[in-house]
Amino acid sequence: MECPAAGADADCAGDKYEACILSTQCGGVTCESKQQLQLSSFLHCFEYEHTSSMEYADSCASAAGFALSEIKACVDSPAAKAKAWADLQATVAAELPTIKCFPWIEVDGSVESKDYSHGCFGVDAATTPLLPLICDAAGSHAPAACSGKLGWREWLQQKLS
Repeated sequence: MECPAAGADADCAGDKYEACILSTQCGGVTCESKQQLQLSSFLHCFEYEHTSSMEYADSCASAAGFALSEIKACVDSPAAKAKAWADLQATVAAELPTIKCFPWIEVDGSVESKDYSHGCFGVDAATTPLLPLICDAAGSHAPAACSGKLGWREWLQQKLS
């Protein structure tokens, strides 16, 4: 992946921060359920609420319940950050030839999509309700949020508490 030299994500700063989260909080690029929930909370805060502004990365990571000191140690170390980024790139490289859209969600090895021709989730992924897509894909393994008794935010808060 090539990083832009200037602009909002110059040198892929946000992506590299996220790579450090995966490296330090998930032990690689695949997270366990608890960390997946935390990552969802972080991404909602960082990418959606604050449009990937780096000035909010730390507060979003803290709010999601991540160990900020571990993330900062990775981000502040050129060697650790480079390794986290390289590990992520190596893992994604194997998947990229099979990916038909971006961003994507993978459930049990299957890429879930609403509309391949306009990105996985339509022209503006931020406006696509993802919970129904995930619930349908999860089938009998669907989380409690799929039952309709809890909204996804309430369910996420319960899981993180």
